[in-house]
Formats: sequence, structure tokens, C-alpha cells
Amino acid sequence: MRGKPLCDSSFTPRIGKGPKTFTLSHLLQCPKCKFIFRDSDYSDTGMEKYFDSTCYVAPVYEEAHLHCKQRMFEHLAHQTTKYFDFCERRRLLVDFGCSYGHLGQAFQATGWDVIGVDIAPSVLEYHQKHGTFPVYANLDTPEIPDGSVDAIVMMDVICYFENPIEMLELAYKKLANPGVLLFRVPNRAHFIRWAAYLQKVLPINVIRRFECDHKSYWSTKTVKLAAQKVGFDKVNIIRREKGFWHPWPRKILHWITQLLSHLTCGAIDLSMVFHAQLWKGHPQSAEAN
Repeated sequence: MRGKPLCDSSFTPRIGKGPKTFTLSHLLQCPKCKFIFRDSDYSDTGMEKYFDSTCYVAPVYEEAHLHCKQRMFEHLAHQTTKYFDFCERRRLLVDFGCSYGHLGQAFQATGWDVIGVDIAPSVLEYHQKHGTFPVYANLDTPEIPDGSVDAIVMMDVICYFENPIEMLELAYKKLANPGVLLFRVPNRAHFIRWAAYLQKVLPINVIRRFECDHKSYWSTKTVKLAAQKVGFDKVNIIRREKGFWHPWPRKILHWITQLLSHLTCGAIDLSMVFHAQLWKGHPQSAEAN
């Protein structure tokens, strides 16, 4: 199926009109909700095979990914645990897009039961072999009962959903009350829009320099809009990421841009990533960031 806006708009013009010296982008932007998505049909392109061959799951990059993300995973696990201090039982996490399971293991270390979801066949085989935790190819499985999950974590995966609203509705159904859906969101939408403005006057395809393999490009506004449409009760946007390792020059850049976004509440937003908490029910100990 092809992508569609988050709202009820039926008019979605192609973004990035420019000189006829190059092929226009395959991105559409809804003028009403500002959601950016591809006009390509991904339903028959073998996504399982694609995600089985990307650098996200390549064994040669596993240690490098862990080195960059381990402290972020640990911070996320400890912070999320604080939100559920009122629970006098073991809590259940679903690590959606679990890859080698490093995030799930960080949650296990703080006392959580963990179930993974991943579409890549090699990831499913890896967890069957190593017994890290149960991993399934789909969130919609009887082994994950409706209303049973305290937290679902989706790290950098919302931009790959074929139908994001449908997936968020499924996640909402799986969550307990209270329960939380945690996002890490690549923040490229504003760069795509700026590129579209430049492309109107420059004889080059500027948008292509900011595109990647995402099916959709999200902002804090579109995350909030999607959460409201699905029925989540509360959305917290976290603009300062903690724990992700970068080389010093890049670390300084990320620190400055995220701090600026945090201090201006997103009015000036040059950051490349943000986090979001989508709450079902009313959390007893979660606080806005």
C-alpha cells in the first residue's frame, strides 16, 4: 500500500518543485498536517530481505553499535523503571526492532521481562540460537496478549512503518493501563523542508542530499498528531538525548543543537534526533521533560 497523510486530507502534493533538469523527489507532504512520506508502494519489495542485509543487523557492526548506544540503553532502562515504581511485580517490555537485543538486555538488568519483535530472519535465528529472550516477527501475536505490556520501545523504527497509524493502534492495544510507548525519532523533516525551498531556485536536487531509506519523515508535531489520533492520553517530548556516544566534534554539535532545541521548546530545532513518550492512561511518576 502507498503512504498517506496522518489527517483526513486527500490533497498531498509532491514536495520539492524545481528546475526540470533533474527528477523530482518521490516525497509528498500534506499541506494540512505537514506529514512527509513516500509515494512509492513498498508492499511487494521484500522488506524482510532488505532489513536482513542492512548495516543495522550486520554482525561486523554489532560491537560498534553497542559502543555508541550502550549508555543510552542503560539510561532509558533506568529512567523507564522509575515510571513504574508503583508496580509490585515484574514489568514487561517489548523491544520493537530489537536487533541483537542489547536494549532488551539493559532492561533485563533492571528487572524487566523482555519480548523482542524484529522482521529480519537473521535476527530471529540469532535469538533462537542464543536464547536472549523470546523474539517474534510481528507485534500482533498471541504470545503478546492485548493489555499486557508495560512499555514498548521503538528505536529509530517509526520512519519505516508501512502504515504508522495502524501500527500505533496495535501498540496501543498491546499496552497495559498505564503503559508507555517510547520512541527515538530521526529528526530530518525540517531539513527536507528547507531543502525543498532551496530546490526552487537552485539547479540541483537538494532534497536527495537529505533523503535516506525512510518511508516517512517525522517531527514533534506529527508525532503528537499521530498520538492524538490513536488515543494516547499524554505525550512527552525529550529533546536532549543522554548516553549516545559520538566522537568529540560531533558530540559538541549534537549537544549544542539539542540544548538549543530544549531551551526554545523546539522553536529553533536543528537537532538530528528527539525522543518521545506516548502514554496510555495517566502515569503516576512520569514527568514532562
